[in-house]
Amino acid sequence: MPNSYFDGLSFRYHMETPVCTAWCKKRFEYFVLDYSHGGRVSFSMDDSRPALFEGPMAWWTWPGPHFSFGARPGESWHHHFVSFEGPRAEQMLRTGLIPARAQPWVRPARPEEFRSRMLELFACLEAPRRESDRAAHLLEGLLLELHRPAAAEGEAAGSAAEELAAAMRRSPGDAPDPVRWAERAGLSMVHFRRSFRQRFGMPPGQFLQALRLERAAEALRSGGEPVKRIADSVGIPDVLYFTRLFSRRFRMGPAAYRQHHRELL
Repeated sequence: MPNSYFDGLSFRYHMETPVCTAWCKKRFEYFVLDYSHGGRVSFSMDDSRPALFEGPMAWWTWPGPHFSFGARPGESWHHHFVSFEGPRAEQMLRTGLIPARAQPWVRPARPEEFRSRMLELFACLEAPRRESDRAAHLLEGLLLELHRPAAAEGEAAGSAAEELAAAMRRSPGDAPDPVRWAERAGLSMVHFRRSFRQRFGMPPGQFLQALRLERAAEALRSGGEPVKRIADSVGIPDVLYFTRLFSRRFRMGPAAYRQHHRELL
């Protein structure tokens, strides 16, 4: 497209590495937007003292300074990056869209959405016919998102609680780790548990157990699978323990519950 509004921006490389153990030490001749969705990263610029931050965290690099960042020994991080260059990128630096500052990192206000938009940019760059204008628009949107004020602590806790509850509802047979959800939101586990309880009336562990038992009850009402298989499918493989929990919740054992509902049909 001639004389496009987005002229002057060229993309070099992009990648997602779920388990990254690499270190980067260099002076860049181009611009890079990095994002860690989880894991700890050590970061320094020129002669600054290394900072250690926990994902989710985004940071950016530009031509000139010497940057050093990566995983500490024995650790890894979930790395995403996209590199770019050109007059439009230099204008981003001059105007502050890419701020040249001593601490060039920001925790996105909405990490899941930020990662989703970054993957959308990757898909755009990998399309058979690259949509350069759309890719430039997506990149600028990501950079603008980093200027959004960080979510208030209460908002972050509430959002993280909602996301954890949604993950549990999608697959109660799995065991999402509340500690990692708290870390993603930058919260202590005590604060996160309190927020979750205020929102759902019970802490995360009890909420998950209730979901599992409800899912088991649904399976007992609708089919003839063995109790052992149902217990396994909802993440409570010890059938005796499952029966005890189920009986406490529904005032009768799994077999009796199934028979009772068959008689009601």
